Amino acid sequence: YGAQYLLEGLYENGEADYALSLMTTNGQRGWLNMLTTGSTITTEAWDSAYKSNQDWNHAWGAAPANIIPRYALGLRPLEPGFGQVLVQPQPGPLSYLEGTVPTIRGPVFIRVDQETNSFKLRLNLPGNVTATVMLPASGASQPVALVDGEVMPGTLTNGWLTIKGISSGHHAIWLSATNRPSQQALYENWRSAWFASDAANGSIAGPDADPDGDGSNNFAEFVFDVYVYRSIWH
Repeated sequence: YGAQYLLEGLYENGEADYALSLMTTNGQRGWLNMLTTGSTITTEAWDSAYKSNQDWNHAWGAAPANIIPRYALGLRPLEPGFGQVLVQPQPGPLSYLEGTVPTIRGPVFIRVDQETNSFKLRLNLPGNVTATVMLPASGASQPVALVDGEVMPGTLTNGWLTIKGISSGHHAIWLSATNRPSQQALYENWRSAWFASDAANGSIAGPDADPDGDGSNNFAEFVFDVYVYRSIWH
């Protein structure tokens, strides 16, 4: 059960890669070994070689069950009842990570896609939930967040860009290494928020597509939504 505190300490000190390697190792001191030895539930010790009288029904050995949603996906409550939450994904070396975490207010969906110089988060929050989002921004001199087609500057501290006040609903929150992203980048971010899993489908989410048949293509809808409608309500 000491793995709980080791994994927490690694994630809280920027060692997500090492933490993930411990959770996915196929060595004797790992969770896969518990399955290999024949157990279907987490065991008391890594292997019977370390404790011959161990039990095969040990909740204290199930650290990844809470570490993955709390640190890899990065969802943690900032107040009792999950009215305010922190979303700070740490996928380590993974190119993508996706999960839905149940809370008392409803499920929170988190999807991260990352590659060199690119970090993209899709987030769906239930009603009456507000999030603070932290994006990894090490090495970026003037990073900003793209949120549903708009630029949000955030606060840069210790290699993390923090954006506050993300409201309920589906959002695309991307890290931009420059504080002057192109209009194309803003559109791509907007359509990810608007079309979610269909964003890569050009016939639905392409700039010239008109999926709702109202006579305005997606790019015109983007311009109206970001530059007209939101400016009125802001």
